[in-house]
Amino acid sequence: MIIHLYYYYGQVMAVYRNHSLLGLIMAKNTNAFFLTGHLVDDPEFTAGATAEKDRVKFRIACNRNDDRADFFPITVFGKIASNHADNLSKGSRVLVEGAMSNNDYESNGVKHYSFNFVADRVEYLSTKRSAPGNAE
Repeated sequence: MIIHLYYYYGQVMAVYRNHSLLGLIMAKNTNAFFLTGHLVDDPEFTAGATAEKDRVKFRIACNRNDDRADFFPITVFGKIASNHADNLSKGSRVLVEGAMSNNDYESNGVKHYSFNFVADRVEYLSTKRSAPGNAE
């Protein structure tokens, strides 16, 4: 019995009883993340030589169940980067979907590891806050 249907990277994924979406994604060896949170700061936009090379970076805070939060750096590339820079601000709530990449490097004999979260899709769950004095 199908419980839910999801559209995921151009494919329709069905979730059957006693199966999770995560299990279906993991079975396909897919590098994917889904995060919901609030922007910690205003987005930082960097214009590239062409619109395809534009970039916007922001961090989101995702709450845990035990009153702690995790902070994730998100990067969006391409033509939509300037749109996100214009429409997002500190405190905006978003759903972010994309892929992770790792960056390993060595400095002074110490191995460092970091992860980059590159978003393919950013969905606005709240609107940009109005300037003081403007009605929402």
